[in-house]
Amino acid sequence: MDNEITALFLDFSYKKLDGMTENLRVCLGKLTDAQVWERHGAHENAVGNLVLHLCGNMRQWVMHGVGGAKDVRVRDAEFSADGKTVAIDSPETRAVLNMAKTLYGSMENSVLSWADVDNNTYLQSGKGSWIYNPISAYRTIEAQNKDLAAKINVDNPLKGTKAQIASIQFTVYGIWNFSKNIDAARWFLIDYSDDWPAQMVASKGYNNPFLKGHQQKPMPVLGTDTKLTHLQDIANFVQPVGYPGPSSQAAYDSLNNHHVSDMFANYITGKKSIDDTIADAKKRLGDSLTKFPV
Repeated sequence: MDNEITALFLDFSYKKLDGMTENLRVCLGKLTDAQVWERHGAHENAVGNLVLHLCGNMRQWVMHGVGGAKDVRVRDAEFSADGKTVAIDSPETRAVLNMAKTLYGSMENSVLSWADVDNNTYLQSGKGSWIYNPISAYRTIEAQNKDLAAKINVDNPLKGTKAQIASIQFTVYGIWNFSKNIDAARWFLIDYSDDWPAQMVASKGYNNPFLKGHQQKPMPVLGTDTKLTHLQDIANFVQPVGYPGPSSQAAYDSLNNHHVSDMFANYITGKKSIDDTIADAKKRLGDSLTKFPV
């Protein structure tokens, strides 16, 4: 009887939390980045602050209190975040920089001069143990060296002390407001996106559907490959560039100019002290925000 009540409680709790999370997603999806972080006075909290507060509360009292996960909550930061302030100078940044420096000690110096394709080449050599990459690298090896491909495991993003997330690459199609036939263009895009199963088959599972309504299981390709079935849920681990702040022009300017990756390279190679490399990154991130205000 007790086991039955426990099962019912857990099932109800899961469905309740899942439903509430979906409600939050829908509501946030109706707001622009500016609206998420808008305040009408210093005494007010933005919608973004309230969401961060909810996440911190659940992480501390459920994941830590019930699940036993490490308590990493910084409550004050939930209310100080405004999507505009550079917050990279933190204990967490220093910890991950030191971890990266330790890892670099076991790497070849050539990793600092890698081009985009070199992580694929490293895995193809049979010498590489791990790369952070879409399944394109695996598919290439699968076609060239089936014995090596059989030894490769494809997994979800690495999990840190705070979250298990990855950034995304996505293609966005828009319609100019001065287009001669906006309705036809809109329906073309709707029909085009509805053809996602064929697109996914053609890409061998690389091109995942962008819309949540297109993510029913089993998905083409991924749903029938036992090594890849878990990738049907990859959307649960995805956050846009700029997270947990807005995905803004400033965020992409920081990405395209390698502000954060340069911070790691400067420190792990000994070019700068940890204080100087964080100060440099903070200034460069601030410059991006000045160039593209949120």
